[in-house]
Amino acid sequence: MELLHIRYLQAYLKVIGNYTCHLLFGTHKKTL
Repeated sequence: MELLHIRYLQAYLKVIGNYTCHLLFGTHKKTL
């Protein structure tokens, strides 16, 4: 249970991080 929860949390954070980076770099590229 613990290990599965940790893996799910890591995958969730990875998606959020990629989405945030995509938005930040996307806006920067459009601005520049």
